Amino acid sequence: MASVFFGRRADGCVAAVKVLHAELASIDEVRKRFLREGPIGNALAAVAPLCEGLPQVLESGATDDGAVYMAMEMLEGETVFDRMVRHGTLPVGQVIALAERVLDVLIVAHEHGIVHRDLKPENLHIGNDGRVRVLDFGLARVLDPLLEDVAGVPEMTTTSTGVSIGTDDYMAPEQALGLIREIDGRTDLFGLGATMFRLLAGRTIHGNLDEARLLIAVATEKAPPLAQHAPTAPPGLCAVPPGLCAVVDRALAFLKQERYP
Repeated sequence: MASVFFGRRADGCVAAVKVLHAELASIDEVRKRFLREGPIGNALAAVAPLCEGLPQVLESGATDDGAVYMAMEMLEGETVFDRMVRHGTLPVGQVIALAERVLDVLIVAHEHGIVHRDLKPENLHIGNDGRVRVLDFGLARVLDPLLEDVAGVPEMTTTSTGVSIGTDDYMAPEQALGLIREIDGRTDLFGLGATMFRLLAGRTIHGNLDEARLLIAVATEKAPPLAQHAPTAPPGLCAVPPGLCAVVDRALAFLKQERYP
């Protein structure tokens, strides 16, 4: 979607510069999504300055020749996806610590009317110092009109009912059904639960399905219990504590009313 370059501003500040691929920059909705990330994240950081899980976006916009870019603080470390690819599953303690840090960000975001809508391993970054950051607020739904005005980023109105927003393996049923007005903080809890499921079980909720079948499964089928797919430990017991399995299972409840409030 974008290429990342090392950059340095005139004042000497080092930055990671993301440049949207030219063929995507010409697509209005993609360009708008890309440019929403900075204002939303910075508006949220402004109202919650003590939240450590938000990367700083330094600048975003388009050049005279049409290149769409975003400059953000240079992050050292790796995404959760990178770590997952390398190890398959992660230790229970690491998953719990990760979830706690992500929840710190979600609490702040939801209190200020922002729903991320695309939580997944690729959008979670672990710094060399252990700090966890939530990336890519480009798909976020802004429920608070005041914050929407401050950020200057109106709700994405080009996607209507019947079109899903998010990433299939980690999206909630209401997203798969395109029920945009039903999306709230509990949608993000499902995304976090789906991420935890993948990190603990070594597979996604619905397994390896093609895109069409996966979207149907997300929209119509309940998530299986985590204990059914989590690794076992001698003598054949689930390696994930029952209490943690119960937490993940509730986060993945098909009906959002049955998830954590």
